[in-house]
Amino acid sequence: MNNLLSFVLFLLALGAAQQAGCAVEASLGKEFELSFGRRAAVAGEGLRVEFTSVVEDSRCPKGAECIWEGNARVRLRVSADGKEPAALELGTNLDPRSASYQGYQITLERLAPYPAAGQKLDAESYVATLTVRKP
Repeated sequence: MNNLLSFVLFLLALGAAQQAGCAVEASLGKEFELSFGRRAAVAGEGLRVEFTSVVEDSRCPKGAECIWEGNARVRLRVSADGKEPAALELGTNLDPRSASYQGYQITLERLAPYPAAGQKLDAESYVATLTVRKP
């Protein structure tokens, strides 16, 4: 019985580890959502994009009066088969909103959730909407 329980727990842990490593599937030219800490694989391109951090979020919160709308900036780790990975920082309102990597153009379309006055957002709650194109 002890061996059976150990085996079941091993299978559950293995499944959870594989699920955590699964990449979001993305297509060239189509928007896709990428949650904080997740990775996307662009179908048929050998390109991967990982949402690694929110560098800043100074967007004017809902319910507040601000002089300007502010900016959020995310850091992505991009890699392609056989190529050196790179870190890109993209902004919602300030340039660069998009950047090039190995012949691909990666654009930050938007970042959710939008902040609200008096609310602190955890990094894990962020979802970046991105587009990858080949110019």
